[in-house]
This record gives sequence, structure tokens and C-alpha cells, in this order.
Amino acid sequence: MKCAACGDNFNDGVFCSGCNRHLDFGCASIGEVGYRRLGRERQASWRCPQCKISGSKSGPTTPVRPAVNVRDNLKTLTPYIDATGSSTLTGPADAPSSPVTLDLVFQEIQVMKKHLSGLPTLIETVESIKNELLDLKTSCEFNSAKIDEFENKLTRVEVMSSELQGVNDRLNSTTKDVMVLMQDNTRREQWARLNNVEIKGVPIKKDENLFSILENLSKAIGYQFPKTQINYVARVPTHNPKSKHIIVSFINRYIKDEFMAAARLKKTITGSELGFGDSALKIFVNDHLTAENKKLLTMVKSIAKEKNVSYVWVKHSKIHVRKNDTSPVHIIGKESDLNKIL
Repeated sequence: MKCAACGDNFNDGVFCSGCNRHLDFGCASIGEVGYRRLGRERQASWRCPQCKISGSKSGPTTPVRPAVNVRDNLKTLTPYIDATGSSTLTGPADAPSSPVTLDLVFQEIQVMKKHLSGLPTLIETVESIKNELLDLKTSCEFNSAKIDEFENKLTRVEVMSSELQGVNDRLNSTTKDVMVLMQDNTRREQWARLNNVEIKGVPIKKDENLFSILENLSKAIGYQFPKTQINYVARVPTHNPKSKHIIVSFINRYIKDEFMAAARLKKTITGSELGFGDSALKIFVNDHLTAENKKLLTMVKSIAKEKNVSYVWVKHSKIHVRKNDTSPVHIIGKESDLNKIL
């Protein structure tokens, strides 16, 4: 295919919709990349610089090279201006000559100036984009450093979390072991007190004889036994310094159980029955529970009151619970057993 402007053969170029001529990219004053970016619709309506200047869609009978080629040719052509004000540009002998007027050259220059008028703005925009890209690069580098730092911290946290999980597992295991040991210790302590009776509410007197008080109590409940069945009798301190409970340790467990049964049958015992004049103080006879079992008994009584549990009692140093007359009896030995009455 030949270029309508220079006559050179070319394989790829542009087609002017104004003059219906084929031009190569150099004569069309448009780059191949720029032409490709126009798209099909804009390529179909594209016009050469000459058609844009003349405004004619029929086009000139002889195509004229664009302004860029004219300017390049002006370096080698010798102008000849006749009396009419037109000029004839004469080039080398082997180059085809084409008449060019000064007005046409001026028009080509104006088109070039128009095309280049937005160049400063474009340069400014490019510089702005460049600065923004630099800022973005700096920000990305900063964020990348922060992400690396965060990943390092996260790795350390994961390691610490794994270590803490191990510590927590060992702590839970140790806690279970301690609970088992505490329960075993409580059972041993309670077993050691299995032959003991705790008497509450007996007033403290100077130079008192605890054996005499115990003898009066035995008479009051209707159960007497020889002193040889007593291991020891003593007062023990409590949270209230003005009140000390009396602990009676029996040698024979069966004597202790019979003594407790007689005391329960008596139900109400007063201080006057123990030789304290007209004292109406109530005396209580209970199994000698450990401190832990006493706390547990208090909790059981509180929950039983809330849940309308009818019966709570202690027998053989064990806490018994029964919701009503037809319900089964439950033994509460630890806090987890409270679920039986919840």
C-alpha cells in the first residue's frame, strides 16, 4: 500500500475519513500507539491534519505532507517566493516537489501549537502523579515495616500463648490434685473427729468442771456412761472470744453414737438443766465437724432454704439432704455435690 502524501510503500497506517486516503503514521502526524488507543469508533472518524484545517470532507486533489514533515523538509528545501506572494519549495533532484504556501505552513504550526498547548498541564499532572507515587511508595515501605514488626510480635504472642496454655494446663492439673488432696485431708480430719461431740451454748464460768457439766448433760438427755469412756473434754476457741465450744472425745464410737441419739431425742436442752440456775440459754449437741465441713453445712442450709428443701441433718459426721418425705436422701461431701439439690 502507498502513502497518499509521500508515495512510499507501507504495511500499516491510517485512513482519513475526510479525504478517503491512506497515509503512513509519519505523514499522518500520529504515532502508532496513539492511533491504536483511539479505538474503532474514533479511528473510523479520524481525519488528517489537512482535512482538519480545510474543514472539507472531500479532501484536496493532491495530498500534502503534515506539518512535521514540512518542517523537516524546510531544512533541506530552498524557498522561492514569486511576485504573487506564493513560494515554491525545491528539494533534491530525486525528491518529488510539492507546492507549499506560507499560509499552509503557518496553519500547520498553529495546529502543532494547539496540540502542544496542554503539554505544561500534562507535565504538571505527571509530576504530581510522580510525587503521589513517591509518597505511596514511602507509605507502602512504612506499612511493610509495620506489618513485619506486627508479624514478629504476633509470632512472639503465639509462642507466649502456647507457653501460657501449657502453664494453664499444668495449673489446672495441679489444682485438681490439690482439690483431691484437700478432700482427702478433710476426710482424714473428719475421720479423726468421728468419736467427738461438739457442745455449743454452754456459758463459761471461772474454775468450771467440764466433767460435771458433761455429767449434768448426760442426766438431762437420759443417757449416762462411765467416765472411762471419755478420752478428753476441753473447750476450743471460736471466732467469738466470749464463746468457746466444749469438745468431748469418746473412746468408743458406739457410746458417742448413742449419746448423740439421746441428745436428738431430747431436742431442747437449756442451761438450767446443766446447773446454770434459771438460764434459758439453749444448748446444742452436734457432731464435731471440720472447718471445711462446717462451711459446707452452712452453704447447704442456705441453698436448701432457697430451694425449699425440707430436711438437712448431720449423722455420723456426714451431711444429709432430703427434699421431701418421698425424695431420696443425698449425702453432700463437697461443693460439687450441691448440684444434687439445685
